[in-house]
Amino acid sequence: LKAKLSSTSLDFMENDVAVASISNNRMFSTNAQIKNILTIGNETSTNNIGGFFDWTLRQNGHLSLKWRKN
Repeated sequence: LKAKLSSTSLDFMENDVAVASISNNRMFSTNAQIKNILTIGNETSTNNIGGFFDWTLRQNGHLSLKWRKN
């Protein structure tokens, strides 16, 4: 595994193939594995809209989606 830094991106290389990169405030991945919780959202902004969605793996193997403000 190697990291390649350029003026526009940070690329993570495996066998000389880019498997993940960070560029323009975005992260890209060929495959991703989340072990516990995947959180998507943002802090409360000036218009008081904001919060987070949490994807969590339950003990029975099911996936739950929950909304939270903080």
